Amino acid sequence: KEEKEKLDVFIAGTPCQPFSQSGLGKGFEDEKDGDVLFTVLKFINEKMPRSFVLENVAGLKHHDNGKTLALILNMLRESKKYNVQATVLNTAKNGVPQNRPRVYIVGILKDVDIGTFDWPSEIPCCSTASILDSRDQVLACTGMPDEESATANKNVRGFIQALFEKEAAPHLEDYIIACDADPKRSKCWMGHSPCLLSSKSKGLWITSRGRRMTTEEQMRFQGMDPTAFRRDISESDLQKQIGNAMSQCVIERVLNRLILAAGLAKET
Repeated sequence: KEEKEKLDVFIAGTPCQPFSQSGLGKGFEDEKDGDVLFTVLKFINEKMPRSFVLENVAGLKHHDNGKTLALILNMLRESKKYNVQATVLNTAKNGVPQNRPRVYIVGILKDVDIGTFDWPSEIPCCSTASILDSRDQVLACTGMPDEESATANKNVRGFIQALFEKEAAPHLEDYIIACDADPKRSKCWMGHSPCLLSSKSKGLWITSRGRRMTTEEQMRFQGMDPTAFRRDISESDLQKQIGNAMSQCVIERVLNRLILAAGLAKET
C-alpha cells in the first residue's frame, strides 16, 4: 500500500537460485531473480519495520568470496537505525531431520532493541520414522519406480543392491534416494532427508516404504503440520512451494527470540 503503515515484523525469503549450488550462482546479475533482494532491502529502508528476518541459501555466505553478504549487511546498516546479525541455521540442528542450511539475517531497530536476541542453540532431531507415513510391508519389499521412469528405476535398484551387499536392510531402514538425479550424481542418505528442492519435489525415494516421498511427508520435513493447511492449489504447485519455503521449525525458534528482543512481547 502507498500509505506508511507500522510494521512490527517483516519476513522475506528471496529467490535462492542466484546464490545456490543448484542455480547458476549469478548473484545480483541474475536477470530473473537477482534484483528481488534489492527490492526487499529498499522496502526495509523505506518502511522501517520494527524488526525483520531475511532468509536465503547458505551459498549466499560465500558468494563472490563473501562480498555479496557483506554488501547486503552494509545496506541494512547504512541507515544506522538497525542492529543487524547474520548466521547459518540448519533445519537438521533445529529438531527436524532435513539437511537444509540457510543464511538468516535478523534486524531490530536500535531504539526498541532490548539487547537479548541470540540465535537458537542446536537441539536433537526427531526420528525420520516419526515423520514418514505408516509402512506397508508388501509395498516396502516390492515397490519400485515405474519401468517408464528408467532413471529412477536404475538408481533405486542400484542403491538397494549396494545396500544389501553391505548387509544393510533398506526395506526396513529409512534410506532416502535422489531417484530422479543423473545416475552419476544420485545419492542415498540414511536417517535424514536431503534439502527439499522446488525443482525436484517428487524425486526422493524412501526404501523402507517402497515409494516416493509424499507431500505430507515433505511438509513434516519442513517442520509443518499437514493437517493445519487448507489446500487451494494443485499438488505439484504445493510441492514446489514446500521446496521454496522456510522451515517452520527454524523460523519459529528465531521469531520466539526476536519478538522478545524487539519488545513485542514479554517473557513469561
